[in-house]
Amino acid sequence: MRTQIPALIALVALASPAPAPAQEATVLAAMQDELKRSMSGLRIEGQPAPYYIAYQLDETSNRRLVARLGEIADDASSRGRVLRVEVRVGDYDFDSSRFVSLDRGAGLVAGDSVIVAPVDDDYGVMRRQIWLLSDAAYKRAVNVFAKKKAAFQNRSAGEAIPDFSRETPVERVLPADAMPSRPANDLVERVRQISNVFLSTPQIHSSEASLVEERGRRYYVNSEGFKTVTPIASATLRVLADTQTDEGGVVRDLFEVVERTLEDLPPVAELVTRTRELASRLAGVRSAKPGDDYTGPVLLEQGAGAQLIAQTL
Repeated sequence: MRTQIPALIALVALASPAPAPAQEATVLAAMQDELKRSMSGLRIEGQPAPYYIAYQLDETSNRRLVARLGEIADDASSRGRVLRVEVRVGDYDFDSSRFVSLDRGAGLVAGDSVIVAPVDDDYGVMRRQIWLLSDAAYKRAVNVFAKKKAAFQNRSAGEAIPDFSRETPVERVLPADAMPSRPANDLVERVRQISNVFLSTPQIHSSEASLVEERGRRYYVNSEGFKTVTPIASATLRVLADTQTDEGGVVRDLFEVVERTLEDLPPVAELVTRTRELASRLAGVRSAKPGDDYTGPVLLEQGAGAQLIAQTL
């Protein structure tokens, strides 16, 4: 959503109310009622029935400020819901999870589906969306389960490791804090100061500083009896820039800071210093000679290995 700058600044100060008890009751009732119906009636003749279903609904409100070269370029406020459905067929020892086939659709997690859910607190509409997603997740789980069984028939027997575990149900409902109302100028000034650093580095071709604050609730129920409502809170600052080398190549760099609230972010002076360091690094590589082509082993650290495999498969 784009408007003129004065309206943008005013928008930042809007506060999103915490979910009302009636709203929470409607969401949970729709999820629990549809869960009962799916466990008893979600069937395809001649195919295994689901033994486990889980529903998760994330309801969030967020504010996003974007600055370029010291001026506010975008300011947006939004509210949304994302519904996730997990369906498993088989049993706890061997089910439709933990299997990736090499045909079309490879890489999708069987039985796990995600859609944007309606934001209206309409019990019937919510149940319909859950039903549609449950039906699609169940059909995919049945399909993958058949492929997994066929693949495992040709494997030699080894140590049997269960695909899933049964846990003691937990019911927990935690209160959620509303999006705090802050002085608009305070937020705007933070982003402007950080973005303003790139004005003194003409070697930078493009740059952006964005600040996103998100608040909300996560509703979760499953067929084992779990029911939880937990708060969602995050504040993310992202600074990125790019330049062009003497050979014409584009070089980019960025840093990101993620905390629970804006108050947990580092002081503005520290963030400005990190931004200057980023700009200095990029300016220094403009005249750097390109490295030689390399073919050989690569050492991956921390989570890079899992990310590479996920993107490749």
